[in-house]
Amino acid sequence: MTTSWPGEWLRGPLTLAVLRILDDGPTYGYAIATRLEENGFGAIKGARSTPCSAGSRRPGR
Repeated sequence: MTTSWPGEWLRGPLTLAVLRILDDGPTYGYAIATRLEENGFGAIKGARSTPCSAGSRRPGR
């Protein structure tokens, strides 16, 4: 059973989950979305994950 959570509820946990996935090494959007789905976040649409990935593109990172 997949639970649908409001986008604003996912923002914090989603960011942490994406950072944890990226800690394993470089990857790309589809692989991140697949791992998030496997770990209980359900199907993640691109618009939800974009703010997470945009925040990680700061100079010096």
